Amino acid sequence: MKEILTESNEFKNVLNNWLIGFCETKNLFVERQNFRLIIQEKKILEIIRKKLKIVSQVKLRDDNYILETTNSRSLENIEKFFKNKFIGIKSFEYKLWIKK
Repeated sequence: MKEILTESNEFKNVLNNWLIGFCETKNLFVERQNFRLIIQEKKILEIIRKKLKIVSQVKLRDDNYILETTNSRSLENIEKFFKNKFIGIKSFEYKLWIKK
């Protein structure tokens, strides 16, 4: 049982680190009351949606899938998850996003 829990925690750490790295390459923090991520892989967006506890559903538009929310609780979850996680320009963008 302890091995399963350890593996689960290791998986969560890998997922968290992957998500931070993935999001550093995206333009996420444009408007304060909005979070939007557009990619071509629906499964990845579903994982991100669940991890960040975003209530909005993934939508298909043209050839891309979009995860977008303006829900205040979802935005709080996003803010808490990414707090002090970014470096460089993404850290600056995130701080500006919080202040808006």
